[in-house]
Amino acid sequence: MSPIASNVKLTKTLRTVALLAAIALAAALGACSAPSAQEKAQQAQPEPLVVNDTPAPPVPDPEYILVIGDDSWEEYTPGHADLMMLMRLDFEKHLITLVSVPRDTAYVFPDGNTAKLNQMLTNAGPEAQCQAVSDVVGVDVSQYVVVGFDGLQSIVEHFGGLDVDLPYGLTYNFYTKDHPDEVYEAGPQTLTPWRAMALSRARTGYGDTGYQQEMIRQVVDRQMMTRFIELAYDDPAQTGALLTLLQGFVETNVPLDDQLAWADELASGDEITVHSTTGPYYGDFLEEAGGLWLPPPTPAARRVLSPESREEWKAVMKAVDAGEDPAPAVSVWSAETESPEAPVSVTTVIDLG
Repeated sequence: MSPIASNVKLTKTLRTVALLAAIALAAALGACSAPSAQEKAQQAQPEPLVVNDTPAPPVPDPEYILVIGDDSWEEYTPGHADLMMLMRLDFEKHLITLVSVPRDTAYVFPDGNTAKLNQMLTNAGPEAQCQAVSDVVGVDVSQYVVVGFDGLQSIVEHFGGLDVDLPYGLTYNFYTKDHPDEVYEAGPQTLTPWRAMALSRARTGYGDTGYQQEMIRQVVDRQMMTRFIELAYDDPAQTGALLTLLQGFVETNVPLDDQLAWADELASGDEITVHSTTGPYYGDFLEEAGGLWLPPPTPAARRVLSPESREEWKAVMKAVDAGEDPAPAVSVWSAETESPEAPVSVTTVIDLG
């Protein structure tokens, strides 16, 4: 058989198949579009209205999470809680509140000795650090996220850098003396992963007194945290994927399913409000105790927080727990010491539109 005849035969075969398929399709469509008299009568009856009376799921209760910055570094392990930031998620108000817990706060440990609050991470781990913070701030905190220096750098690398606006310039000297100093100018800048990590460690160079340095350092830490939240919600559709990715950079006892559900709840409105502030940060350098203590323990025992600082914590957390802006409660004792270049309390609104 010639190629031409073969092609003609193949073409006829294909046309036949196509025709049969078309007929079959038409028959099927005809069966659907030409109902019987009984079917017509049934179709004439209006469809019953189905009302979904299932109530909407309740809005979850607010959640507290302690964000811990672990300062373990190379052979310097285990580390202390170099950063402790209490985060409250209010899903009904689409509100995140960040409260710094000063690392040098005096705390009485279970053995009766007084040490700095951040040492609990070294002694007993993140669960015990949560309990210690609960004792200080007066609300129950059991959930945590621990971020180390490597994790912080990985997160910043994922975002392609981190934008900050530093109120003051400073030079950070690595205490290990095995890396060159990092010099920061005041003003807006984009930090590389390494420089973001170094800045998160910086505890000197801000202001003239120990507590003012700690206060400004906390302002910068909260600014960085707020920026991370803004980046996470830059594209709300990608927030879940980002949370999944970040699991490899952090240690947490919050299940991923809960994280994803909380992220969706927060993003269910048009905007997210972020209040950021601090607990009492004033203090003094105590020679007999070998360092800076914030806030100062009582003069007599040097073992417990002074009554004044306990009342101040109570006022701050009363506002936080009610989903209110804690700035007025903080300003009662921060107004005389905070830097005009670095306000202690800041509110940021993230537009999700």
